[in-house]
Amino acid sequence: MKIVNILPYFSPFLGGAEVYAYRLSKNLVELGHEVEIHCSKHKKNLKNHETMDGIEVFRHKILFNFKTAPFFMCKSRGDIYHSHFPFPTNVYTSYVNKKTYRKPFILTYYNDLVGGAIENFYNKVLAGLTVNMADSIITPTTHIENSHSLKKYRKKINIVPIGIDEKSYNTKVSGRRIRKRFKIRDKMILFVGVLSLGHKYKGTDYLIKAMKEVVAERKKTKLIINGTGAWKRELVSLTKNLGLEDNITFVDKFNNEKEKIEYFRACDVMVLPSINKSEGFGIVCLEAMACGKPVIGSNVGGIPFVLGDVGMLIKPKDVDSISNAILKILDNEKMARRMGNASRKRVEKYFTIKKAAEKTESIFKSLL
Repeated sequence: MKIVNILPYFSPFLGGAEVYAYRLSKNLVELGHEVEIHCSKHKKNLKNHETMDGIEVFRHKILFNFKTAPFFMCKSRGDIYHSHFPFPTNVYTSYVNKKTYRKPFILTYYNDLVGGAIENFYNKVLAGLTVNMADSIITPTTHIENSHSLKKYRKKINIVPIGIDEKSYNTKVSGRRIRKRFKIRDKMILFVGVLSLGHKYKGTDYLIKAMKEVVAERKKTKLIINGTGAWKRELVSLTKNLGLEDNITFVDKFNNEKEKIEYFRACDVMVLPSINKSEGFGIVCLEAMACGKPVIGSNVGGIPFVLGDVGMLIKPKDVDSISNAILKILDNEKMARRMGNASRKRVEKYFTIKKAAEKTESIFKSLL
């Protein structure tokens, strides 16, 4: 089977959807399928075509941008066309291929667009047209079934939880190098996420404000914020205004997968303080859980589905809720270890990339 994936960005861009698309594609190749990725050439130095782990990657010239979503056109003959929403530009490109070659079109729907008048119009009008185009809809969690756009199409919905390669997230990996690098003498809190203006829903600013309360109780505690983007400058300024330069360190994206795992293993708790349902899943939660670490996440979007009963849920946009949860875990090492062990077991049971690939493959085959 030849699977054609069309999405706005791909490696080396490291957003959640892009990371998952790579892992899923790699596993589908291992299952014996031919997989292509068609995406935008968002940086001039990127190759127009290359092969990555058996995946054929084609990058196309950007014609225009809709907010953070680039629009490009491409055509490729395949057996299946697969796109990721809420990036409308690549969805319509997929539909052109579906109509041209008369092959099934599958849409993975992460979340509704959240924002102002443009986003509301899209959700109420155009999103309905988008899901109507799809022959099948994949959602990574159960919460998205409540989306206004999907209400009429529940018969087309298949739930396929996002998966990771749990074997690579070895709990025996040491985080000592990271702790030594940042001179961690007490506890380490970790945030991982894109810091672009389009990712303000991650709630990183609320976590920084919560650190004021955490530091009042534990003066040597450090927060490491890993990520890049235009929002970073504003967050650094907020940190300085709160007098937290000694307790908060900003780090650019990981150099490689091994280093990422070292960061997760080094931390005492990972926090994802997202503020609305734009957080369709939260892959970083899975990565921290697979490393045997306790996770704190907001009670929004797909986070409750991911954490289940092994993580700690907080109120979105609530600084006190964030700081209280952090201190509760940092002050109770026995509870933290118990949460971390249960988190690892939850990933192994429900969220492996092998299970995600096999279920996705089954859906694709059912449409041929």
